[in-house]
Amino acid sequence: MRTNCFKMLLIGAAILFSVTAVVSCNKKDIEDLQTRVTILEGATHQLQEDLKAAMVTGSTILNASQDADGVWTLTLSDGKVVTITPSSGAGADVSVEETADAFVITVNGTAYAIPKVASAAINSLVFCPGFADNKVVLAEETVDVFFLATPAMTADQVAAAEFDIADAREAQTRAGAGLFKVDAAALDGDLLKLTVKGLAAEAGKTYTVAVKAVLNGTAISSNYFFIQVGDDHSFDPEVLVEPVFKEEVQVTKLDGDLDGFHRALIPNSAAKFVGGFNLKDYFQSLPAGNISFQLAPREEQNQNVQDHFDVIAEALSADGTWAPKRRLGTDAWNSEGKNGIIIYTIADDVIKHKIFWQIDNPIPGMGLDQFLTKDGFPGGQHIEYGSEASVNIKWMIPAGEGVYDLAKIFLTASPEGDGLLNEPLYLRHGQANKALQIIQNASLMRGDEELIGNDGSKFVIGDELKALVKYSRGLVWRTTQPSWASSIRENWSDEEKAACNGPANGEILGGWDGGGDIPGLMGWEMNEKGLVTHAEYKGWCFRSGIGLFLEYDLGEQTIGPWHWFYMWFNRRVSPTGANDPDAR
Repeated sequence: MRTNCFKMLLIGAAILFSVTAVVSCNKKDIEDLQTRVTILEGATHQLQEDLKAAMVTGSTILNASQDADGVWTLTLSDGKVVTITPSSGAGADVSVEETADAFVITVNGTAYAIPKVASAAINSLVFCPGFADNKVVLAEETVDVFFLATPAMTADQVAAAEFDIADAREAQTRAGAGLFKVDAAALDGDLLKLTVKGLAAEAGKTYTVAVKAVLNGTAISSNYFFIQVGDDHSFDPEVLVEPVFKEEVQVTKLDGDLDGFHRALIPNSAAKFVGGFNLKDYFQSLPAGNISFQLAPREEQNQNVQDHFDVIAEALSADGTWAPKRRLGTDAWNSEGKNGIIIYTIADDVIKHKIFWQIDNPIPGMGLDQFLTKDGFPGGQHIEYGSEASVNIKWMIPAGEGVYDLAKIFLTASPEGDGLLNEPLYLRHGQANKALQIIQNASLMRGDEELIGNDGSKFVIGDELKALVKYSRGLVWRTTQPSWASSIRENWSDEEKAACNGPANGEILGGWDGGGDIPGLMGWEMNEKGLVTHAEYKGWCFRSGIGLFLEYDLGEQTIGPWHWFYMWFNRRVSPTGANDPDAR
């Protein structure tokens, strides 16, 4: 049996992540909160990066506990200790859910599933050198490398597992793509034997390498080892040939800096890139050999693809299957000639095609911004949610958590005008009544299909748009130019008004085009539900520009004008004790 099996060492760091949302009543506290939101955003980003790293390295959760306050402490197999306080609003949405086999940590809508140690098929993968210098010598096309897997793997597990190179780089240089590959895997006694093939690795150089195994959804990386490439090693990783597509594919041969590349546009392909298809189906013929497809390295892609690289890589399988598992967030558009996602066609480990697969996204050309505007909609009118205290305080926004369905409010409002006792939109300024009438009757058609309309209480989208919101929220309310203001406080006594720290005049105190994350600081947001207030909201008066957009799997698109209304909340009345923060 080979000896000198080194225990895998992973870099460990303790992460302390605690979300605390506080709202205060004076200028200094508001400024402090703006700083805290900035710190919170940085901590959220760091948590996401650490969770991504844990998934890539195949970390498992060794221990998990939750205290009386709901705070989770997770101990990972790579040495990290993660402390998470679940939270919503105030700049971060973080939750932890325990399932039978894993803990699912969701950060701002993105879920990270870290398996429990008991459900992990492999806990460690340790390189076992055959010689005292700990080097593997690649003298020919391939070389066998041995590892100790814990727990020990069966032959069936080896056959079912996927093995790949997790990282490879020339000693003292940056990482390189396509330097080596795992060509075969088998058991050799109690050790795992991986046959590693040299690809773009250069003759005479030494590389540090780590391998990765994926079994039953669990990924684990080995410790690093050295591969010394023989002086006679030779391999040409790229021999480009002309791709042969089916007639329906619109093909462009590129030149200049992109010489050797092609762009392939499949007409009406947006739904395919959302729902799934296979790249092979659009070739008339493929090069001889064992064909696979590989996403080009991040640095070769345009910026849109780089920004969404992980989710795009997750969607592509080596056999050409394209099947997104979550929202792509981009149609890979690029105005500088690199429009599309670069995917290599590979035959027997040699790159044969370098293709920009272009998504035929119809939504930017549908004219969704003409919804309402084509009917003469007077955008940006002022409208108030809530009435005068002498009439009805039923529509006052109370402190704490609440959901206010803006679509239903707009679509069910009587168009006659102000002063209606049983409606929340009590005061309407300028042409707000005309705006409401247009909203209630508006419809946008594309041929015979209605793209956007309403059913009397909510806005609805047609089938063509629904096909592109598989992993998205659909119609979402946006806030623009938010500000905080002083409530007139008509429902307060004179003594209560005298004790408050604001002018009680219904005018803006701060925000508008600046002032930081006003909704986050005040504890409210606009989303697909409408206006949502959180526990941090104390009942203050605020005003916000309101608009609607479509969040779909390939991007976002404004619906109608940017500003539908400027809408006031709690301008006339507000909960007792909701003192104003100082003006900025």
